[in-house]
Amino acid sequence: MHIVMLSSEHDWQQGSKQYQWLEKDLSRVDRRLFPWIVITTHRPAYNSEAYAADHRVSQHMKAELDSLLLKHSVSLFLAGHYHSYERTCAVSKNKCMESESGATDAPVHITVGAAGATLDSVSLLGKPWSMLEMNTYGFLNLRVKGSEEIIGEFWGLPLN
Repeated sequence: MHIVMLSSEHDWQQGSKQYQWLEKDLSRVDRRLFPWIVITTHRPAYNSEAYAADHRVSQHMKAELDSLLLKHSVSLFLAGHYHSYERTCAVSKNKCMESESGATDAPVHITVGAAGATLDSVSLLGKPWSMLEMNTYGFLNLRVKGSEEIIGEFWGLPLN
């Protein structure tokens, strides 16, 4: 697994130093040795929460990064920031990209910021790429089975 940590608090736009670094790093990954590429960052590129300022950031982030993530077949994009859980389909340019066989070059985006701070109570926008949303405390456990699959298990507490 090749893991990359980006700073969502610094310039990640096309042409920036961080973007150029990411592009160079991803182009050097030998997928025979590292079949999975995981990018982590604080702010999500795909998230359904309706908080206007953060929604604009995510809209801009995916517009800048989607093509690069697709080009390099990034497997998973992990973020926090929102105190909840959300998982997308394999998504790029706001569209689910999975074929009938399940094969795709687009990443699944998971927001998991539910480890203990006050949960978000912002309404959800119900985007078509959003597969699961949970407003609860919990954590994500990732298991890698060789080059065959990554299994993500979200362990959450039921809320009354």
